[in-house]
Amino acid sequence: MIGGGASTSIQRQTNAQLSVAVLIGTVTVLGVAATPVYSTAQGAAVVATAALLIFAAARAIRAPRGSDFVTGSTAVASGVFLAFGYFGIHAAPSASGIVVVGARLLLAGILALSLVPALRFKRWTAAVGIVMIATAILVVGAWTINAFPKPSIDVFDLHVAAADVIRAGGNLYQDVAVVDGSPLMNGSETLAYPYPPITALIFSLATWSFGDPRWASVLAMATAGLLMLVVVRRVAAPLVSWVVALTVAFAANPTWPFVVRFAWTDTIGIPFLIGGALLWRRSALASGALIGFGFATKQYYIVALPLLLLAKDQDGMRRFWAAATTAVVLTAPAMIGGFSAPWAALVRFHLTRPPRLDGSSVASLGIDVPSAIVAVVVVGLAGWFARQIRSSGQFMIGLGAVLAALFALGSQAFANYWLVIVSVVLLGLALGSPEGRETTL
Repeated sequence: MIGGGASTSIQRQTNAQLSVAVLIGTVTVLGVAATPVYSTAQGAAVVATAALLIFAAARAIRAPRGSDFVTGSTAVASGVFLAFGYFGIHAAPSASGIVVVGARLLLAGILALSLVPALRFKRWTAAVGIVMIATAILVVGAWTINAFPKPSIDVFDLHVAAADVIRAGGNLYQDVAVVDGSPLMNGSETLAYPYPPITALIFSLATWSFGDPRWASVLAMATAGLLMLVVVRRVAAPLVSWVVALTVAFAANPTWPFVVRFAWTDTIGIPFLIGGALLWRRSALASGALIGFGFATKQYYIVALPLLLLAKDQDGMRRFWAAATTAVVLTAPAMIGGFSAPWAALVRFHLTRPPRLDGSSVASLGIDVPSAIVAVVVVGLAGWFARQIRSSGQFMIGLGAVLAALFALGSQAFANYWLVIVSVVLLGLALGSPEGRETTL
């Protein structure tokens, strides 16, 4: 148990950390608003902020408490900047409207309450608050889908076409073809389905159930928020408000409605990663299976496997093999009917795309880093972070740092990519509390 004086000290500490994060987040958002979109200045700002995030994560993962944990909060704030990325402040118009404004005011109110020591959340009020947060996510998501019923983007068309092909019993990687909407292609090429089979299935289920594939992203975000109920139930009492505030920051990120609007796929892996983190101590096999499920939703997660392979946590190898096996099993159906088509769509397509000068990576500075160098840097960083991992919170923070290096140095990275980093770092900080207690099952 934590004594009264210690409880007050921790409460003041968490409030100070959140204040620092809010301050830095405000400055960075104002900074991106003042930086021309698609400019060299924005590219430089993104790269510099990615470096800050990696540095902050390195400090937080080694000592997730006290003054060093304030540095971890800096990782959260820098992630807010990076999530704007490609769209700059233009993410805001996708979240306008009286209903969405009302939902955001609700989130702001919950955040304000969590920062007032005299109004410290109890477990049941925190649970109610988190349910309200998840409800706000559903409201914002529903409004976004209804306000933009059929976005003119190839990703949306790919999901709809994939649902039709799967229902007809066709081959996902041979029978799906839509016009490539990339500004680099000028509509001159067709695009095969470039996402893993489990991603196609999840978005197809949303299409068949709700008539729109984007509900998969909305439900994933709401589920991720609701999983924080487990953390609230197990965290030390003085830190309940800290968890609520981090959950609000996750839900109030101005980028994810834009990601939902255009049917990008990155959010659907987040609840599986959180579920795996929450089961970290109870069952290495179940934890690894859920993490592997999350990894199977996007190809870029392959760089995170060393975090599990080299982790110094007990049962680390069992968790690694469970994750790797699950990811392989879920990806294997892509090979039904031949190897060449899925290889071309899932691997070669992404590796051979020209650098995106309009993205949020070094490519926007005109720098094309060779893939071999990117691989060496990212794997080396993953190895270093893996040696620090002894808990689920450290795993999530390390995952955010490794992905930040990959995206910053890669040939393309956009708001939807950085949103994943913001989410896993925020929720990783919730799992690894300032007093060092891990809040897993």
